[in-house]
Amino acid sequence: MSYLASGSLQLYALLVFLAVGFLLGLSFELFRFLRCLFAGEGRTAVAVQDVSFCLFAFLVLFFAFLAYADGVLRLHLLASAAVGILTFRLCVGGALRRLLGRLQGVLTRALNTLLHPLTVLSEKIAALLGAAKAASFRVLRAVFRQRSPKERKKLQKNEKRGLQNGKKSV
Repeated sequence: MSYLASGSLQLYALLVFLAVGFLLGLSFELFRFLRCLFAGEGRTAVAVQDVSFCLFAFLVLFFAFLAYADGVLRLHLLASAAVGILTFRLCVGGALRRLLGRLQGVLTRALNTLLHPLTVLSEKIAALLGAAKAASFRVLRAVFRQRSPKERKKLQKNEKRGLQNGKKSV
């Protein structure tokens, strides 16, 4: 068992890890785009997405080390992946970030335009439900305010005499 790989295999693994780093940089930008598009800027949302990206990156690097370094963690290959990420960030990352920012604006406006009728409908349904709730409370109050038979007779007698509800008959 040889601990030293041939020079061509080492160069091949180095280039593979550069490509893996470049793809990890791309996937980070896509994660950032999805975070801005869907989850907002809450601290917990950002933390969850950062942890999920770290797990994703760990799995990608783990399987890359299994496939191209026989499962041995080699510092120069890890540094090569880091250089791949930095290369992406410095060369393509800024332009892609601007492009995705514009795409996010377009998608947000399109979704708002498409969903506007649904928001108006939901507001009207909420208003109707509020009115129905108020009416049901009035009915319930009226039902539970039923008078005893003795009180009803007194009220009928007062109504015949033309007295108001609050006054007593003489």
